Amino acid sequence: MNIKLNQIEIKTKQNIFLEGYYFQNKNNKCIYFIPGMTGEFSKLDFAQKIAEISIKNKYDFLAGNTLGSGEIKKLKIDDKGKKGTIVKGAAYEKFEDCIYDIDAWLDFLKSKNYDEIIIICHSLGCNKIVHYLNKQANHLIKKLILLAPQDIKFNNLKIHAGLLEEAIKNINNNESNKLLSKKLLKSCLISSQTYYDLINNQDIMNIPYKTNNPDFSKISNIKMPILSVMGTKDGGKKSEEYMALISKNCQDGKYYIIKDANHIFENKEEELSKIIIDFLEE
Repeated sequence: MNIKLNQIEIKTKQNIFLEGYYFQNKNNKCIYFIPGMTGEFSKLDFAQKIAEISIKNKYDFLAGNTLGSGEIKKLKIDDKGKKGTIVKGAAYEKFEDCIYDIDAWLDFLKSKNYDEIIIICHSLGCNKIVHYLNKQANHLIKKLILLAPQDIKFNNLKIHAGLLEEAIKNINNNESNKLLSKKLLKSCLISSQTYYDLINNQDIMNIPYKTNNPDFSKISNIKMPILSVMGTKDGGKKSEEYMALISKNCQDGKYYIIKDANHIFENKEEELSKIIIDFLEE
């Protein structure tokens, strides 16, 4: 990345400190990037490309980590002057905590007096912002971009066979933080409670494009223009069907399919960035 962002830190209402990356150039518009499960801006090439092209097109840029950034990591905590650390990361994240994370970053941007905020989110970050916008109003947010949005169907995957039963057993044995014997999607350690919540928390199921008799009311409630983007290596043969269904259920929806793009848009960063800027300039 050719443009250097400043590393910053904010404190949430849970008294936990989150890291972020921020570029300010006295523009009246700012793009705020929300990563997905384990996602960290410094490790996502597509997010860094979005930052670069956004800044070149006269947008300030913020990427804010969440409690689910990284797999397992220690975060600083300062509760009434008592300083220490707390173990978080995707393995132990509670979905509902996203309200505190997003709130803290939006409060930070509000303090900078922007006229307009655009939110770009990835993967589980899409479900988080849909949940947030159904709980909290924010008149500064003007557009929303969903990258590789998720319809959480993890328990239906063969690679996760037996995990839900294992999670329930651990929870019943008062071992809700016990890590499961298999990684989520073969890539991320996951605690029993976090996995159980991913499967059963209805607030997460707010972009249900794979679901029979889907309830799209949460995304339909959002009044701003929404762009959804998915790669064919991520959505498979039904990519077009999935994204069209999301768009249809938005008040003002649009979608793009990127051929041969995977979940993190590897080698498609330029194409993705152009799609995003074209949408913002409409």
